[in-house]
Amino acid sequence: GSNAFALERQGLGLLFGFPADRLSILVGKNLGVIALRLPALIAVSLATLVVDGPGFVPAIAAVVLLTQVLAAAADNYLSILFPFPVAAAGRDPGAPVSGTRGLGAAAMTLLATMGTLVASAPFVFLAWLPELLGERWLFALTLPLALGGSAAVYFMTTSGAARLLERREPELVARMAGED
Repeated sequence: GSNAFALERQGLGLLFGFPADRLSILVGKNLGVIALRLPALIAVSLATLVVDGPGFVPAIAAVVLLTQVLAAAADNYLSILFPFPVAAAGRDPGAPVSGTRGLGAAAMTLLATMGTLVASAPFVFLAWLPELLGERWLFALTLPLALGGSAAVYFMTTSGAARLLERREPELVARMAGED
């Protein structure tokens, strides 16, 4: 749930006021989060290079990237269905705010994490299939298929989240601003 809308309190009303497609807003939000997670992808790739050599780096990088993409899609639903208010300007952002995420939201975050793992499992299997078959040259075929498949699932789920966002937009903005 780190991919939330509530990090922009007053800017959110302005963002939703623009005549921008909600799908493009969600994709932009997700691209920003994935860009911020690129150092983790690089660190895992470097660790793979040191531990096992260059043979597995593309497969590991593909698995990490496709899992990040599917996690961003799940986070879209969390940020729309379970928004949390942020502190008003001039208030301590670390102070408790009424209506923040609690135990129920933690359970939903766990559920979204498990859903991400389930959704990414076929693509992870596809990415590792050449190693299981002992034919590493197949990585050239399976890695693009795994990344493409996860991208397709991402766009299907994000399109659904965009439709949900359009329906819940006024309520979402009011809840994040702490108005209800």
